[in-house]
Amino acid sequence: MKKITLNFWIFIFYSAIIAQNNQWFYFNTSNSPLISNRVISFAQYNDEYYVATSRNSSLFKFGLITGWTRLDTIGSVLENSQISYLLKDQFNRLWALGSNIYYLENGVWNIIETDIGASAIAVEENNLIWFGTYYNGLYKYNFNEFIKIESDSLDKEINVIVIDKDKNKWIGMDDGGELIKFDGKLVKKISNSNFLNNHQIQVSYSVNGLCIDQEDNLWISANPLGSPDWWGNNDIYNYAKYNIQSSEWILFDSSQVGPLLLQSKNVLQIDNEGKLWDATSSGVLKILDDKFYYLTKDNFGIPSNKVWNVMIDNYNNIWFSGYPEYGIAIYNENGILNLTNISEEKILNNSNLSQNYPNPFNPSTTIEYTIPNVETHGHASLQLVVYDVLGSEITTLVNQPQNPGNYKIQFDGNKLSSGIYYYKLSYGSFSQTKKMILLK
Repeated sequence: MKKITLNFWIFIFYSAIIAQNNQWFYFNTSNSPLISNRVISFAQYNDEYYVATSRNSSLFKFGLITGWTRLDTIGSVLENSQISYLLKDQFNRLWALGSNIYYLENGVWNIIETDIGASAIAVEENNLIWFGTYYNGLYKYNFNEFIKIESDSLDKEINVIVIDKDKNKWIGMDDGGELIKFDGKLVKKISNSNFLNNHQIQVSYSVNGLCIDQEDNLWISANPLGSPDWWGNNDIYNYAKYNIQSSEWILFDSSQVGPLLLQSKNVLQIDNEGKLWDATSSGVLKILDDKFYYLTKDNFGIPSNKVWNVMIDNYNNIWFSGYPEYGIAIYNENGILNLTNISEEKILNNSNLSQNYPNPFNPSTTIEYTIPNVETHGHASLQLVVYDVLGSEITTLVNQPQNPGNYKIQFDGNKLSSGIYYYKLSYGSFSQTKKMILLK
């Protein structure tokens, strides 16, 4: 049988599938092409994962078959996109908010050139798109034009938007802001005398997270702003549950939640078992049956207690990112990545770009790649290109059609300085990138 070298990451994930009891997996700059460990947003789109990092505002995607690919390369639609937030909508589009607004649909990236400064997004069932902005209000977008909702109540930064089953828009405002309900006609502030409007101790809030559970409760996470002397006071509330139908409030103070939590914006999530998850400065917060559980590096697998983001994928795996810069931690208490549709045969029948060896290297290294059977992929014009850390092309190693088979090529870095470089294999619809280190 022809020997085929498995892609390292496919092998890792396939092993995790077999094990069924591996609860954690980690990605960072040491085991992936990520150029920064500070991950600010991620989203799943079909069976691929999209990751935005803070350094150079880079955007990557990861697939079990295709491996890692950087998307914001020179000449691409996403060049200089500076993505800060990703969202998969119910119409199978992936939205990316950055220097402009971008969306991926049917495999094609589209750009909406605008200067509104989008900070939050929600998509309605009638295919209307709602954008919150940095100090520029709320906008409705119908794929033809942006329509601003005129209201003084919306003049602060909008942190988060969710839409309930009656098409009401619930909007969380930033510094000193409120919880806003917009039914399509009226903009209304929603508050409780002890929450979001506590005049007795003059607390100002930032509404950072909103989430609607299966019982039509709107969960609100909010940061009290102001003197640290208030922190830990039982009159200070971090979380509340508001029943949309009955307008009843349940407030949770520090005696129930624990120490004051500083939450990340637009993160509060609910998994398919009804548990809520939030990212805070004191660890991960899990909420179940109105009870709050702290998960920290001492009793959980997160590398740091300062958690930046949370995302729940289609397999109920929970993705965390945080700081100091620690990349991505992926968790599933029932065994990570329950991907029963991935088989060994499917893995072996797909293209593969291997990790170069030796790595680090000085001055030369070997790069191996596999083109699978012609019956499944056919002949294709193939390129193998080396880039520097800024995405500038260094050299093209291969640029020609090739038949199915295993290939080796030598790369000589004798004229280059020490540092991180990337090599990218692409042909047809296949594209994969690997990182290598030249150390002189």
